[in-house]
Parts: sequence; structure tokens; C-alpha cells
Amino acid sequence: MEGAALKHPDHDGLQQRIRGWTQVCDPAGYRFAPGRYGWYRQDDLPFGVATLDERLAPAELPAALSECRSHFPSGPLTLWVEGRARNEALSDALAAAGAMATFDAGYLAHDRRALDPRPQPDGIRLEQGSEADLSDFVRVKQQAFMSTERRPSAETHRREHARRLAELRRNGAFLLAYRGGEAVAGVSYFSVGDDRFLNLLVTRLPYRRQGIGRALVDAVLSRSYAEGARSVVVVPEPRVAGLYREAGFTDEVLWRRAYRVP
Repeated sequence: MEGAALKHPDHDGLQQRIRGWTQVCDPAGYRFAPGRYGWYRQDDLPFGVATLDERLAPAELPAALSECRSHFPSGPLTLWVEGRARNEALSDALAAAGAMATFDAGYLAHDRRALDPRPQPDGIRLEQGSEADLSDFVRVKQQAFMSTERRPSAETHRREHARRLAELRRNGAFLLAYRGGEAVAGVSYFSVGDDRFLNLLVTRLPYRRQGIGRALVDAVLSRSYAEGARSVVVVPEPRVAGLYREAGFTDEVLWRRAYRVP
């Protein structure tokens, strides 16, 4: 891969498994129903999510969008197009149909040969989370996403807690970082067979750039390999991509682009 220092030993097999996540059941356990032109997510989100078949021809897009709307009659729609080749003809057709590209997702794979944990920051304690600790994780996640120390409303917290609890009871796990008795950062991940998918890495604003996020990533990697995982995968946000690459995530196994359809 371009710019990759290491290629995952099971690159091709891992790519096929990731494609399965986008077409059958994703790491969080949400399932997809197949259609003629793609795969349609089955859950209670307030918007539709579909993965278009990468072989889709631009001329077939109107029929594909009609099929999407048969699954999701109202509300906004997120469409994913995936594949190593950036399909510019289809991108142009989507733009002409009113779709807006919103996010490029590169699935980066870690190679255990690159595992090189850094010393843990002083005063930080990492703990494996349980259902009893989930409120701490939800609070840290919401404060981190909003870059504020204000606590979320009770209703916002309740909705987020219900969603994360459902994921945890499927195949999820999370770690929390504490300073004293206070949760300051966390990371969630999923087990998908013998693979691990790093999902959310969140750090409260006053505790960023102190090595806490890297300590959490290192801990997930070490625990995953100790449990026999054959790969650990992440789709990093651009602002923290450097952290993951420094931790050894170097092989871009699969590329996807999201489009928003009003």
C-alpha cells in the first residue's frame, strides 16, 4: 500500500472479512439485508444506511436510489461506496443526484510486528470496563465529542447509554482511563471472530496530548493479541490518524466513501 511500512500477513483474507462487515453484519452486530444494488442496514437509527455494490454502473444509480428509498422511505440516507479503485464516474453521478460526499474511510490494519507500547503516563490507571462502568464511558464520550466539560442532559445520556449497552451485550468491550477516581478517557472495541475493531477513542479536553489515548490503544492491542486475535483494525478520524499510525496501523486494507442523500 502507498506509504505503508508493513502489509498485514493476512491482507487479502482480512479485506474479505471487512467486506463481510459492510454486507452481512458489522462489528457492532447490526445486520444488513441484501438487495439488487447493495446492502441495507437493519436497525432503529433515525436515518438509513446502505452500501452500494461497487460494480454499480452510473446508469444504474436512479434504480439503486429507488431501491434505497423502498428500504428507507423517509429521512436522510447515508450511502457507502467501497473498493480500492476510486470510482469517479459514480461519484459524478451521485453528485448530480444531489448526494454529498461526507467522509472517506480507510480501514487500517495493525501488524503485531509493529507492537511497541509506550510507557503509561504517570498517575493514569487503565481498567477494563463493565456494565457498571458504562455511565462513565458514556459521559467521557459525550464530553469529548463536544469538547466541553459540561455534563450531557439526562435524556441525552440515557439514549447514548442504551445504544452502548446494546453494543456491549452483543460483542463490545471498552477500557477506561482514570486519574484518581475520575474517568478522563476511554476506548471501545468489538470482537468479530478472531478480529478486533477499534471503534471509539475519546479523551476529555483537559487531558488531551498527554499520551493517554496512545496508552489505551496500546492496551487494546496487547490484550487483543494475548487473547489470540489475528488482526486489529481501525477507521481513524483524520485528527487522530497520526496516533494510530505511530502505534503501528499502517496497512490500508479497504477504502470507502460515504455520501449523504437528503
